[in-house]
Amino acid sequence: MRTALKAWLPLAVLASLVAGMVYLAAHQVLRQSANDPQIQLAEDWTDQIVGGTDANRLNLGSFIDPGRSLAPFGIVYDQDGNIIASSVSSPSTMKQPDGVFDTVDAAPTKTAQYTWQPASGERYAAVLRRATFDTASYYVLAGRNLRAVEERVQRVTWIITVSWAVTLVAVLVAQNMHLVGHLVRRKK
Repeated sequence: MRTALKAWLPLAVLASLVAGMVYLAAHQVLRQSANDPQIQLAEDWTDQIVGGTDANRLNLGSFIDPGRSLAPFGIVYDQDGNIIASSVSSPSTMKQPDGVFDTVDAAPTKTAQYTWQPASGERYAAVLRRATFDTASYYVLAGRNLRAVEERVQRVTWIITVSWAVTLVAVLVAQNMHLVGHLVRRKK
């Protein structure tokens, strides 16, 4: 039995590495695709401000509760981080953490994409861009609740974990069929 485990161990390690890489790839694809609508919205809203639209009058969509809705939402911050326009039902709870605006300012594209978890506990896929018109600077945020994406990640995690476990057992059994046959013959 010790010899069988020694032969199985390298294949188990390989199967584990493959399962881990599949998980990482699937997780990244699911999470990064959660940003797609927000990228488009943040770019469009930023372009409108740069084009002369008053940031206070920007059409950010219908008012929603982002903790309950999966619809994208928008928030415009002034250069000091104060909310000046929003499509969320309680914008005062949507302050940005320290350093986020500095990160946007330091980025070559003046954009940051991140997972944001305000005090409410909900998690959002967020895209924040800087917009400047004349002498005024703004930060335009487009966000969306990650609940549906995180549910998909959990399902993928479960599928990969079960597949990994089945693979480990199947490799062990296939590699040691002579032992299985011997045990079956012993029982007869």
